[in-house]
Amino acid sequence: MNKLKTSANFKLANRVTLFRSLSNSLIYIFLPLYYFQLGINLVNIGAIVALSVIATNVAKIYGGSLADNFNRKKIMIWSAIAMTITNFSLLFFTSELYFISRGIIFGLAYAMFIPSYSSYVWDISEKTKLATHNAIRSIYRYSGLILAPPIGGLIIYLYGFNALFILSVLIGIYSIYLINLFSEFKHKNKLPKLEKIWENYHKIGITPGFTFLSLIHMIKVAFGLIWHTFILIYLKNIIGYDFWQAGLVITGAYLILIPFQIPLGHLSDKFHSKWLIIPGFILLGISMKLFFVYAHFLSYVIAAGGVSIGLLAIGRPIYVRLAEMTPDSKHGKALALFEAISWGLAAIILFYVAELAESKSIFFVMNGAGSFAIGIGLILIAFHRKIRWRYGNHFRRHHFMKLYTPIDRFVDSLPLISKGFK
Repeated sequence: MNKLKTSANFKLANRVTLFRSLSNSLIYIFLPLYYFQLGINLVNIGAIVALSVIATNVAKIYGGSLADNFNRKKIMIWSAIAMTITNFSLLFFTSELYFISRGIIFGLAYAMFIPSYSSYVWDISEKTKLATHNAIRSIYRYSGLILAPPIGGLIIYLYGFNALFILSVLIGIYSIYLINLFSEFKHKNKLPKLEKIWENYHKIGITPGFTFLSLIHMIKVAFGLIWHTFILIYLKNIIGYDFWQAGLVITGAYLILIPFQIPLGHLSDKFHSKWLIIPGFILLGISMKLFFVYAHFLSYVIAAGGVSIGLLAIGRPIYVRLAEMTPDSKHGKALALFEAISWGLAAIILFYVAELAESKSIFFVMNGAGSFAIGIGLILIAFHRKIRWRYGNHFRRHHFMKLYTPIDRFVDSLPLISKGFK
């Protein structure tokens, strides 16, 4: 295992993150807008995205177990090949049934890839600096997200969507070459048995704090799915931006986010998780609402940047706590079960939200989501002592400040209720 924790492996993992992010983002960011340009309504767009997300995260249950039992490098290579082929197929088909099938197949491949890749990079990172290492890797990931909108928007504007799909495939092929350079440790190379899979997942699922962590993550993911599915459609078809202009809004948002990656990583390593999660929800909600207040390019960029920072502030400590609460040998399975629960439920929410967007408006959905995010933040403040914030093998972290609200004073006046509060 120590042979994996080399500078070369760490740098290579970051490069794989960059190019896989760029390849996938060129498709992921613009695909809902591509559907809309083909005349597919918002309800069906939501259904296509939701089915892909559900397929991805249900399949992760097997993918996570496979990652802990089979050769992770081989899993990453074959699943990356499958993802690249599904992106290539976009050149030839345009029916809704194809998009559903393509999304499910891509989701299955991604479900095999991400537990193997994530557990691999967790293994090559120092445990006490896990959030910081994740932050460094996120810079590479967001570099791909930053490059994808202006490059993709300009390519679509000049040459059309087919040129975008070809570029994504070429970058995907290069990422496969990089994955092949990974060092790997020995595995049993045995396919996991179904009864053993159930036994392991059951043990992970009953870990104290796992359910609450999954719930918080599900809410965060739902906001992110809603935002990324509809925001480019809003900018292109409601505001009237060209493809490259809409892409620049997303690029600007991610550029704002980059300087916050390392600081949020350090804060997540040193301080109690609620000091990121609670402000994250409040910032997310305010930014989503402010996006629709001022009709100016710069205001769109700043508000979208606030959304990105809010999502990151919630997500960063969540994944660190997940890694801490599970042993190294079960990281793949823990990640798979965690994301299957949170992303699967969030995808179902997206399906119903898409119906609201079609019957009401995208503004109605986004504005309501912003209010709900602020409400979640306020609820977490009110019940911050009742909620179990520390999990399993957590490291001792500092409290940024002592939070004692009027709700806390009221609860403390009722001894029978306050007994269970932390």
